Amino acid sequence: MAIAQDRQEVIRIGVIGARGVGAIAGGIETYCANFYRHLPPERFRATIFVSRGTGSEGEGAFDVQPVPCLHGYHTEKLTSSFAAVFFAWRRGIRVLHYHGTSACISLPLAWMLGMRSVVRHVGAEYKRAKWGWLARMVLLLSEYLIAAFADRIVCLNDDIVAHFRDVTGRTTGVCVVPNGVLRPDRAVRTDVLGRLGLREGGFILAVGRLEPEKNLHLLIDAFKALDTPDWARLVIVGPVRASSAYACRLKEMAGDDGRIILPGALFGADLATLYGACRIFALPSSHEGMSFSLLEAAIAGANIVASDIPANGFVCRGFGHFHAVDSLPDLAAVLARQWARERSEQEIEAQIEYMISTHDWHHVAERVALIFEDLAKPRHGKSDRLRNSSAHS
Repeated sequence: MAIAQDRQEVIRIGVIGARGVGAIAGGIETYCANFYRHLPPERFRATIFVSRGTGSEGEGAFDVQPVPCLHGYHTEKLTSSFAAVFFAWRRGIRVLHYHGTSACISLPLAWMLGMRSVVRHVGAEYKRAKWGWLARMVLLLSEYLIAAFADRIVCLNDDIVAHFRDVTGRTTGVCVVPNGVLRPDRAVRTDVLGRLGLREGGFILAVGRLEPEKNLHLLIDAFKALDTPDWARLVIVGPVRASSAYACRLKEMAGDDGRIILPGALFGADLATLYGACRIFALPSSHEGMSFSLLEAAIAGANIVASDIPANGFVCRGFGHFHAVDSLPDLAAVLARQWARERSEQEIEAQIEYMISTHDWHHVAERVALIFEDLAKPRHGKSDRLRNSSAHS
């Protein structure tokens, strides 16, 4: 009877790496807002430790717990990560779910406290254009700490797995589980379009944080070069922060051109309407892990134009239209072809069905839940981490 009771015990998960949950732009935040809702509440209870926002209870299978940190561009993730490990340990949580390389600087502390860890690896963050040399060195160090101290590493695609193995030499405990996505309501809300001065099928859409590797400056230049009607628009959705030099650059490029709209961050039904009503969804990034905006646009049936980096290719298998990364002429040429093309309903439905079959949240949650259950079992003998360390020393 005692054994059966142990099997039914709820596994407590500590989540590290999210700034907040809810109306906050970012891939990690989007993942956390969706993934933990799909874990069976009778088997799991997650506590998401956040650096911003307030606490909450009873959110399906998770709670939200703020932790103290130094709020700054380079210090927030670092300090909140260490605080989250300590708070989780004090609560008796023994399985941690890390998101992104930058949060993993605290992995040695978790290891010393006897905690097990799963790292969701979203790509080589030190390659992002926004980081200076010191931040890149810290992120590269975090990559090695993942290899040395994480029990399991869950990568978004095979390209991330290959790069991680090449850089760190770790080959065990690494698997691929993609991001999930929900199918939105395809009904178009005309009030949203009217508020932004848009017409259905009359605009190119880009969604994401306004950062250099997104190549949105190329998108603006490509749009200006297109031969489109006067009513055509380019809409770039993302938080426009005054402190961001790149966001200021984009605003300057848009200038007084009323065809280029930067409405800030949008969420929920407003964003779903734009995905469903755009003529083209564009993602010209030079670096991605697995873009949630690409997943959301694809499952909404949008016509995808994306850079030919591996991360975008893994999502758009059999659909989508690619341009050479960092090439303004190629981006402009592909946009021009897709603007002129009419798509059939059959093509759109085939794309949606493919996305449902490959990126269902329930399937994603089931696969990661098995890893949580495995790590929650009592350990016998040498841990996976020490076996991995010994194999590569």
